[in-house]
Amino acid sequence: MPTQRLRTLFLATAIGVLAGCGGSDDDGGAATAPTPSPAPPAATAIERYTGNWTVCNFDGPTASEFETLQVTRTSDTTASFTVDSKTYATSNCTGTVVRSDASSGTISIVGTKAIGTETVDKVNVAAGGSTEKQVFVVRGDGRFFTGIPTDETGSNPDAEGYPSALDNQPFVRP
Repeated sequence: MPTQRLRTLFLATAIGVLAGCGGSDDDGGAATAPTPSPAPPAATAIERYTGNWTVCNFDGPTASEFETLQVTRTSDTTASFTVDSKTYATSNCTGTVVRSDASSGTISIVGTKAIGTETVDKVNVAAGGSTEKQVFVVRGDGRFFTGIPTDETGSNPDAEGYPSALDNQPFVRP
């Protein structure tokens, strides 16, 4: 009787294993690989800049300016933006607001260039009826740097009019 139980157990196990393998009409040829899922589309250059950003610009011992920037993608290379600026009579963007401004416009990425060992985006910023040549880069740590504006001390625009140095006060995500 124990031998009969062993045979029944073995037969039930073998049937279970074979059933788990499933049937096939395969003639023994090579198996075909499953079709891979398509890769997600690569992020566009403008997407690194989209979203909300803030920066406190220190303008001396008795002045600072807190800026809130919102960038919204409109195409692979363009975006609209709004910026709200609050000026303080302190060096750390706190206290009473002495002036408040808002502006809006568009950003267009027109190419890239090197500043030192870093590749930055060349950008045209249009607002208030004028266009400014600027450079943007978001570094690996998530900080968003812009070029020193061409009308400020320390700026040395290149032959095309784009800044050749980055501002040392980056925008960050709030």
